[in-house]
Amino acid sequence: MRTFLFEFLFSAVLWGSLFTWWLWRWRGRVESGLARKLLCLPLAWIGLHTALAWYGFVLPPSGRLVDADNGAPIKNTRVTTSWVSYPMSLWNTICSGEQAHLSDENGEFAFRFAPMPTLLFGTFYRSQLIRAPGRVLEGRGAFPLMPLIGTVPISHFTPNARIMGDGPFWQCELVIGPGASSHLLPGEEHSFDVMYRDACVEKQAWTLTDVFIQEMMRYAFLKGRADPMGFLSRLPLPPFLRDELRRLQPVGCRPAGGLCASSINPNDRDQFCRYFTKLQAAVRDHL
Repeated sequence: MRTFLFEFLFSAVLWGSLFTWWLWRWRGRVESGLARKLLCLPLAWIGLHTALAWYGFVLPPSGRLVDADNGAPIKNTRVTTSWVSYPMSLWNTICSGEQAHLSDENGEFAFRFAPMPTLLFGTFYRSQLIRAPGRVLEGRGAFPLMPLIGTVPISHFTPNARIMGDGPFWQCELVIGPGASSHLLPGEEHSFDVMYRDACVEKQAWTLTDVFIQEMMRYAFLKGRADPMGFLSRLPLPPFLRDELRRLQPVGCRPAGGLCASSINPNDRDQFCRYFTKLQAAVRDHL
């Protein structure tokens, strides 16, 4: 509810409708014919972008996250949508805002409120980034009148397959609502905890790749930075695991290009799991 209210109060739907109504009323009261003609320009500009905002409200950027292997819904996963504005030049665009939502129990999500800056700068492109912990990074995008909807299959890291899907990955500094990238959304589970459960508790077979371990270590570091108790500092990484981590570097992928995942044996994964288990126990003992 908090996210919905914040996005509504900062939305082009709300302020565009108010500004369009106000400009229309003002134009009707102006006696000068020249002034009325001049007011047509901002009225048309704001009115056009308000109409696009209402189009996005009725047919919002939305979809459903599913497992690429079995079609099961992927819940509680962050989806980030950015509104890219009209090009200021041939080589440059600006971002009018970024929002982040979690997929629900059925893997569904929707972004109904285009941010207020789109009233001034318009919308050239809408881009989405889906980062499911321990899975391939996915993105998609569409131009304004092209619906950005549909099912998004999310793949696991698999040996000899690329670790990043094709698609746009737009970075935006203007974050709308409580979806800042450095903070968890209400109800969101930390990525490290998700990956720890998959690899070390459930011991899923698809966690047996070098990329998964690299990502798991990276998220452990990010969790440590956010933890005032010093999550990682409680138990330094043993030298043999540091050497193992350096060995598990993704290598070039041909002919597709980019980076690829490679398989590892269960013992390598379990070594890291034992370290993370001891680390969490050390943190609990310290609290």
